[in-house]
Amino acid sequence: MKKTILIVFGTLILLSLACTINLPVVEIQPEDTQTMEIAVEPPNTDSPIDLSIAMGAGKLNIQNGTKKLIEGTISYNIPQWQPTIEQDGNSIRLTQSVEEFNLTKLPMGEYQNQWDLKLGSQPINFELQAGAYDGTLDFSGIPVTDLTISDGASSAKVIFGTPNPAKMDQLSYKTGASNVKLEGLSNANFDLMTFVGGAGSYMLDFSGSLQQEALVEIESGVSTLEIIIPEGLNSEIIISGDLIDTSTKGVWSVEDDTYRTQNPGPLLTIQVKTNIGSLKLVHE
Repeated sequence: MKKTILIVFGTLILLSLACTINLPVVEIQPEDTQTMEIAVEPPNTDSPIDLSIAMGAGKLNIQNGTKKLIEGTISYNIPQWQPTIEQDGNSIRLTQSVEEFNLTKLPMGEYQNQWDLKLGSQPINFELQAGAYDGTLDFSGIPVTDLTISDGASSAKVIFGTPNPAKMDQLSYKTGASNVKLEGLSNANFDLMTFVGGAGSYMLDFSGSLQQEALVEIESGVSTLEIIIPEGLNSEIIISGDLIDTSTKGVWSVEDDTYRTQNPGPLLTIQVKTNIGSLKLVHE
């Protein structure tokens, strides 16, 4: 009886201490790698399909090249990270438990979270929510009617290597302390593009074929921002903000805080608002 009382008493002491002492976080441990096959047939509709992906820290590669809506593999070695697929009419969600990627819970050893996906030829409204990931998103040849990307401390490249087969209403990108490169943006064929960044390094390359007048709104914090305007593109860049270090390369027509490349064709208007940052304008 005395031994039982001592055990209970000791347990109560430990519980009391746990309320006042920050005990170590129990870590999630990697296990054998699991590979999930992804193969989703496109819904029978003529309307754009809502396709969204939510993932945590890892690697993501997206490209064209399937007759399905989406096809590929996801490899992971943390059981809690098993993705799920949900479909509701024309809406498809590929989701991973993002809350499991809290940095305090990441394993001390090696972990794997590799996404290799291919998209088809159906028009899509595409949304990506990601954590600290490393990704290459190549939308060349994919008809994207709306694109929304939100990520954390990422290293990402978004590519439009060929003209978008569809007209895009809006391209929205929101990021943090990241290294982001957007290439071939004139090929994206958008009406409006918004880019919001934090303390990162960003390159926005507007090469490609601009089919219509378009507006770009850029807002960033303590960042390094490079805007590339290819030779022959008709553009106007309007700058506002505080303590901006602006440098140029190539031929520009400058009036106050407005920089122009005066060429025939549709006008690309870029409004830049940045504070305590570095801005480089390249015309080549």
